[in-house]
Amino acid sequence: MKKELLLLSLVFSLFSCSNLSSITTSTEESISSSYDNRELFISSNPQKTIYNLYDKFDSTGLIIGYTAEGKETAYLVNKDEYTLSINGQEIKDGDILKEVGTFLVTITYNGLTASFSISVNNIYDYYSELEIVSLPNKTKYQIGEKLDPTGLSLLINTTYKTAQGQEVKLSETVTKYKLTINDIDFNEYTFNEPKREEVKITYIDNSERVIFTSFAIQVLKVKDIFSPFKYDDSIGLPIDHNNITITFDNPNFSDTNDKGYYAPEEIITAYNSHNYGEDNYYNWHYPDTSKDVAALVIPVVVPGYEEKADDYTWNCINQAFFGDDNDLYFESLRSYYYKSSFGQLDIQGAMTDYYYAKDESSFYHHEDDLSTEKVNTLAQDCLNWAIDTYSLDSTKYDLDRDGTVDMIWLVYVGKEATGSTYWAFTSSTGLISHMPDKSFCNMIGWIGASQIIGFSDENGDVDAHTIIHETGHIFGISDYYSTALNGYSDYMPLGRSDMMDQNVGDHNSYSKLTLGWTKPYIVYGDCTLTLSSSRLKDSCIVIPYDNKKYEKDENGKILFNPYDEYLVLELYTPIDLNSQGYDAYYVDLLKTTGVKVFHVDARLACLSNYTSTYIPEDPDWIYKEKNLGKPWMVITNTEQGETAEERFYLNQYNHFDEIRWITKDHIYLNRYQQATEDSLFKKGDFFSLTDYIEQFNADGLDNGEILSTTFKILK
Repeated sequence: MKKELLLLSLVFSLFSCSNLSSITTSTEESISSSYDNRELFISSNPQKTIYNLYDKFDSTGLIIGYTAEGKETAYLVNKDEYTLSINGQEIKDGDILKEVGTFLVTITYNGLTASFSISVNNIYDYYSELEIVSLPNKTKYQIGEKLDPTGLSLLINTTYKTAQGQEVKLSETVTKYKLTINDIDFNEYTFNEPKREEVKITYIDNSERVIFTSFAIQVLKVKDIFSPFKYDDSIGLPIDHNNITITFDNPNFSDTNDKGYYAPEEIITAYNSHNYGEDNYYNWHYPDTSKDVAALVIPVVVPGYEEKADDYTWNCINQAFFGDDNDLYFESLRSYYYKSSFGQLDIQGAMTDYYYAKDESSFYHHEDDLSTEKVNTLAQDCLNWAIDTYSLDSTKYDLDRDGTVDMIWLVYVGKEATGSTYWAFTSSTGLISHMPDKSFCNMIGWIGASQIIGFSDENGDVDAHTIIHETGHIFGISDYYSTALNGYSDYMPLGRSDMMDQNVGDHNSYSKLTLGWTKPYIVYGDCTLTLSSSRLKDSCIVIPYDNKKYEKDENGKILFNPYDEYLVLELYTPIDLNSQGYDAYYVDLLKTTGVKVFHVDARLACLSNYTSTYIPEDPDWIYKEKNLGKPWMVITNTEQGETAEERFYLNQYNHFDEIRWITKDHIYLNRYQQATEDSLFKKGDFFSLTDYIEQFNADGLDNGEILSTTFKILK
């Protein structure tokens, strides 16, 4: 369609319009008999006539018209009525300019032509790359589904230098690209197995270079972990008929009407590791192990090791945590703690699909990106990912309802365990939620799959010893060996024979007292007791110092606080959890029955007004006078960190032992002096503190009190 442009005083003239002086025109035969001498002209040149190589042609601003009827009337030509060409080849807006030089752009309309020139300048250091602005809305799939790219947004970012050396940066939204999975068009590809799939994006840039990028989606193996699974509870508990008779004598005890001891049924535990976890300065929240505990296990793929994330590895990890006792040569985490707790603790839980750190984490894109401090951040990231991926309800994994998930285990897959960050350890984020609909990540474990799969020749493909040991820390038990000097200190007061010493055997009775799994006989006078195997509940004896006074609750029960100083006796039997050594650390458990005697000093220090630390005279302050401050376990066997040696400015290590095995043969146990069968007290053996004073670091009890009670094994 033609429109009249200017009439009368605004008549176009080739000779009077200055902006037409440089325009080339030509005239052909009239297409209408009503007028002749038509002439095509350019009223306005395009806004852009100077380009760089690979720019897009743009005719914006170009206005075309023609005159007729004696050149007294001018008409506008609509854009869709004319064509543009260079060297006979039609060119349209958006076409890429792929040659350098000066070119004449010819305008053609109804046999009339006009032209203008454009220049295309050369460029240097041309580079372009695809940027994924946003991933598809859906990146997690079930088997049988197809990829849905809705929400995928891309940019092509281009940089180059002009002939004058100016750096140019351009970004443009990409709309035309190709998606393939395993070289198959995404529309024709169906996900058929649980794994991580790479979606390849192919794009041809302005220079006709083929550019690739990709993103990952995950085909899920796990469908429902909204709540933790309660596994089959058919794990058997041991039957052990071993017992031993012990007679006790206290020369300062003279009440013939007093039986001289409190029995387990007369006692309640006034304070345990869960209470300490809630009260301590760092806000560690040890789960309440007197009931079921939930474990969320998340296998984390170390960036660069994605090929290691296979079904075999996943199944082995899952078995190590939740397998039955007959699935592994030793025990799974679940079966071990069910047996060690006398059937009181059943670890429920679930294991997620692989968490691909490079895809999901904001910082963990390379194996060197991680530090021990960042593991806590990673753990919360993993929990958030699990919540989003499975609609997981984190409060369901908070069985003690303290605002924290009971425990989260991250198992890193791919990189070998090499020490430092990539080794097994536990940590706490210190986070706690006071919202009823959300629980945070607090107590976490971190271990490599290489420390589970094939770690021990003796234990076959799957070995859970290290998981079991580290979970002891999550429950609030310290290492009973030195962690100083990269583990090469010789300080090992239990002679390597304990789960929290060298990852072997059962937990000792002191550990179980702090966890609330067992209650002791408390012997304070003259009596004779028959002690059953420590593999049975409520089968240990505590001997307190002479002046120890126990309070009672409103029901007349004796309030026992395991965070005190005392002796513990237990009858060791080489069955069940105590029946297997551990070849990974070259430890053989004892093969004979006898009494273990432990000296325990588990007094908690008080962080008063958050400025100074001291141990109150009464160890029971922790449940009687909580307003004194925050409890702090400064007496440990770890020999580094916040231990008694540092807090009390003592001149020697190991001034206080949290727990030491007092051996019958007077051997002061360490890394090289390991426990033997002669370390056990047996029939006819006698004990007094005076006779074994060399195994007490303070020439007696650390608290300065007297312990007069002696005992003899009768049979």
